Amino acid sequence: MIVCEGEGSEPSYFYHIKDILLKENLDISITIKPKPKEEEKQDEETFTLRDGGKRRSLRKPIKELVIVDIEDEYKAQPTRYVREAQMGLEDGTYAEVWAVFDKDGHPNHEKAFELASHDITGKKVNISFTSIAFEYWILLHFESNHTAFVKSMCRQVKDIIIVD
Repeated sequence: MIVCEGEGSEPSYFYHIKDILLKENLDISITIKPKPKEEEKQDEETFTLRDGGKRRSLRKPIKELVIVDIEDEYKAQPTRYVREAQMGLEDGTYAEVWAVFDKDGHPNHEKAFELASHDITGKKVNISFTSIAFEYWILLHFESNHTAFVKSMCRQVKDIIIVD
């Protein structure tokens, strides 16, 4: 399971990776939260109202209301993403879980990293952390950039693997 901070870029990115893996006929199952918009479009149903009637598309709501009962102390960003991922380990639903979030000025990053280090049934939450923005990381796949970003927190957080 991959729990993303964003509702656009991050879920879409991982959805396309999932699609590539499934096309390779790998025996995997990946859940992405929130549900990517591409996946919602695949859920559209088509029906006919009556003989001779117009074909209409019945769409499910863009955002499915998913109630995740997260304790009050973990409802702030980014701890909520880590806690939601932990819940997937606690109930045994997932073999591996990830929380994906940016720095974005959230004050609870240390708490999120500490929470992710807790052992849940012999496993821990993996974190994919971008110190600037997820979109910037994607951009680096396509063009080189040698600009120094003074807002980067990577040097201040221990045990983070930075992939460029």
